[in-house]
Amino acid sequence: MIKAIKEKRSLPEPTSFVPIIDEPSLQTDSLDLSENRKRKLIFKDYIFLFLTAKQHKKLSSAVHFGGGKAQLLVGECEDKHLLENPKTLVIDVGATESQLSESQTPTWVTSIMNILQGKGLRAIPEAEIGLAVIYMSTEIYCNPQQRAGNRNETVVYSKHTCLVEMKPLAAARNNIH
Repeated sequence: MIKAIKEKRSLPEPTSFVPIIDEPSLQTDSLDLSENRKRKLIFKDYIFLFLTAKQHKKLSSAVHFGGGKAQLLVGECEDKHLLENPKTLVIDVGATESQLSESQTPTWVTSIMNILQGKGLRAIPEAEIGLAVIYMSTEIYCNPQQRAGNRNETVVYSKHTCLVEMKPLAAARNNIH
């Protein structure tokens, strides 16, 4: 496209345009980036719970464009059944945000992660939202029942570190915006 602009040629047709992909995690051989109605419905019936305002602001549009609902969780969630539902996706706070000091890590985030893992579910990394849209599937990406990297290990979030044991937790209160 840049070449066409520089050489003052006509732009490629949107249906035939394929951008240069410089992302090693994408399988470019089977990648279909053409317009497809499935992408508008990829997140139909899904609720995405974001744990930070920054994530919510950055990713809620992608969720809405995919037919899903995006909500910001600002405290404990009293509806444990909502968290245990495979159609509810809790977005992981990510490595940089999860490395906060003990005093900065809210206990309600730890509680939510422990509830998920107690039911065999996982938090969804931010990147999986885009990958689910690209591959038009939630079978692997944005699937809380799918283990990352096909590992069978269980990791429990803690304010101090990641633990290998499970702790029973009381149900939390809802604070969804």
